[in-house]
Amino acid sequence: MISSKLSFQALFFVSIGGALGASSRYLLNLVSNNLLGINIIATLVANYIGCFIMGCLIQFLYQSTNTSHQNFNIEHVYLFFAVGFCGSFTTMSAFIFDMDNLFVNNGLNYSIIYIVSTLVGSIFFYYLGSYIYKNLV
Repeated sequence: MISSKLSFQALFFVSIGGALGASSRYLLNLVSNNLLGINIIATLVANYIGCFIMGCLIQFLYQSTNTSHQNFNIEHVYLFFAVGFCGSFTTMSAFIFDMDNLFVNNGLNYSIIYIVSTLVGSIFFYYLGSYIYKNLV
């Protein structure tokens, strides 16, 4: 869906979507913290909302590629919402999209390997970074 060519238009759509996603995430954190006193609910809600938006968006884009829509550029819609907005609002939506792509194109085994390696690797590198900073910096 994404062209491998860097363009000002592509960067513009990602940047605007990203700014709106990051701002939305920040506001969600503020609301959660003010109402409940904790941010973990905001993270959970952001992940659910982001995955819901990504699921709707991907189906819309798949269906749009099978029909002729001259009114919009599918790549720009993808860059704005999937890469920009959802990417800055939550990374869980991109993770789920990649997992689904692996499942559809390569089967369950590759999808499970991706899930486990992402979670285990992320936990490992989180603690590695924490350890290095605490003990070596």
